Amino acid sequence: NECTELASITFESNEGVYALETIGNSAFAKTSVQSVVIPYSVKSIGQRAFELCRSLTSVTFDDDGGAPRLESLGTYAFKNCEELTAFEIPMTVNSIGANPFLYDSKLVLTMNAANATFKMHNGMLYNNDLTILLVCPGYITGEVILASTCVEIKGEAFVGSQIESISMTQTGFTINDWAFNYCRSLTKVEIGNEVYVGKLAFRYCEALIDITIGENCTVNDQAFYHCT
Repeated sequence: NECTELASITFESNEGVYALETIGNSAFAKTSVQSVVIPYSVKSIGQRAFELCRSLTSVTFDDDGGAPRLESLGTYAFKNCEELTAFEIPMTVNSIGANPFLYDSKLVLTMNAANATFKMHNGMLYNNDLTILLVCPGYITGEVILASTCVEIKGEAFVGSQIESISMTQTGFTINDWAFNYCRSLTKVEIGNEVYVGKLAFRYCEALIDITIGENCTVNDQAFYHCT
């Protein structure tokens, strides 16, 4: 942690065979690493493993010895990697923590089409049946069109994003805590009937001027805090 001169990482193999299975919590956080090739053998990338790697531009998976085996991607694993432009979620991933790509404003997120647990729709990451939105990558701007089946937005899914408007009009929709924190370009939000709005859900959405809220909604503490 904070090896500020560390610019490259090489994972050694034994004649092409890797034994490494885990990249631990905060393992390379706050380093100057610019690119990383993750061995196919890695099954878990821990919480904040590459957080605040502000020079990191490329993350790929070495598949020379076999297909990537990654199963778990930890909370904030690549948070504040502002120069990271692309990441492909392997087909084997079945567990993703709270937004691993928080504040990655240039990131285009993709996923192996064979993944059976998650699904991409309009550039955003959902669960497999498109009912829960998990991550809105930082590059997405303007009006957000959710999947018609979406009924829930996970906490921190949109934090720091550049979106400008969103409609969540399905009856019984759930907006979890901190879902839209620091969306400083967000100007318009439409919320339907019987919607649950979590605490601090729209905190510091300072450009927000047009809010429509339906009937019988639950709006929790400081949901629109500092929406000046």
